[in-house]
Amino acid sequence: MNENAERLFTTSWINATQKIHQISQFRRAYFSLENEINGKFQQEAERFVSEMEKGSQYDSIFIDKKGFFDSSGGSGEIAKSMAKLDADNTKNFFDASVLIFAHSVIDSFLYDMIKVVKEVSVLSFAGRYGEKKVKFLDIQKKEEEIISEFIEKEKLERKSLLDKIDILFALCEPPKGYQPIRDYLFDIEEIKKMDACRNQAVHEDVSSLGDKWTFDSFRVSQALSYFMCLVHEKFNVKINPTLWKESLKEKAKHG
Repeated sequence: MNENAERLFTTSWINATQKIHQISQFRRAYFSLENEINGKFQQEAERFVSEMEKGSQYDSIFIDKKGFFDSSGGSGEIAKSMAKLDADNTKNFFDASVLIFAHSVIDSFLYDMIKVVKEVSVLSFAGRYGEKKVKFLDIQKKEEEIISEFIEKEKLERKSLLDKIDILFALCEPPKGYQPIRDYLFDIEEIKKMDACRNQAVHEDVSSLGDKWTFDSFRVSQALSYFMCLVHEKFNVKINPTLWKESLKEKAKHG
């Protein structure tokens, strides 16, 4: 077996699973401190509202400061609503950061699996570049070299997550209903929802992301395992225990 492929196959799995674990730890840390964080938001809001109500430095920005406080339910209600807004915004940005990080882990892992296929069977890409290969055929080069050049030119790492899934499926050609992992059936709609939420978080706003997509480390790990199984079943690439140990030692060395 191609050692480069085995190394990439093994280290990619280690890196991806460790990152998913780190995201889980990050979420656990946040939720353990959420009440304390929200309590500080409340304290800060109460201090600010008190200064605004009792201090003279804010008088000029109000048409009727007393009327504003009376109509808003008093300083207590104003502080409460401000603290809630801070808490909601913080939670939204937290959800967005988790989503973007998890999305990047899956995206990177897919690209690594595509590179593994290139290492073991570059000719598997032939169908993808068939017409171009004939058109630009250089008789001085081997077919593998020609296809490799087209792979480089296409810059697959820049493809979207969904495009990478399509590419991997085309390379691995799983049978309909392929289910290598017990109690897990790959659902492209689930991935599409995650991808849409990620795009919303990056390009639009982060509000209500938690209502649309919630991080589930087990589901994400199952998806990664599924993509890994696609490559294993088609090309017989396996995790190398020796390379696994070497990778873990290297990671431990660098903390």
